[in-house]
Amino acid sequence: MQLKYIVMLSLWLAVFLLTMVDFISYRVRKRKVKISERSRWYLAGLIASAMTFPIIVLSSFPLTVAGYDSTNVLQAQLFLVVIDIAGYALFFLGALLIFGSKLYLRSMWSYLSAEIKADHKLVSGGVYRIVRHPVYGGITWMCVGQGLLLHNPLLVFYDFLLVLPLWYKCATIEEKLLENEFGEKYTEYCKRVPMLFPMIQKLRRSPP
Repeated sequence: MQLKYIVMLSLWLAVFLLTMVDFISYRVRKRKVKISERSRWYLAGLIASAMTFPIIVLSSFPLTVAGYDSTNVLQAQLFLVVIDIAGYALFFLGALLIFGSKLYLRSMWSYLSAEIKADHKLVSGGVYRIVRHPVYGGITWMCVGQGLLLHNPLLVFYDFLLVLPLWYKCATIEEKLLENEFGEKYTEYCKRVPMLFPMIQKLRRSPP
């Protein structure tokens, strides 16, 4: 088994186990909830992300480099090395965002719903300084990185066309609750920090 497969499987397993620990803790603590909004978008996002695994097996469309033939093997290999580097960068970034969110969110975490706890606090430290929704962004970028590492354009398109929009929808549901709860404080936080991917908002706001 290639190293990239071992890395991907290990990190996905770590994310799964950590999520299970959080879920058990969530069920045991049963913190008092002030506002709760359940939505099928959360389940849809979870299913869409999980479906990347059978898609990897069922789809057999390896990444090809247009214009390269057998006489340009070195150029093709260099191109795929660049793709691998981008894939590793996104995959590890996504994993770091997820692990970081677990460290800082702790008792504010909720399961397949948007919740405002009775003693809810606006978390803005750690990874929340660089992205507002590190779990949703982390899952998305892990999926995209995985598609690049597998040299599978179908999976990358699937992630951008389905996984990303679903988690974006979940993020907007939570943001409405948070804005109603924290008002101007949360609005200012949104102006400073991008939603799902670090630096994108800052780059977009930079003067030409």
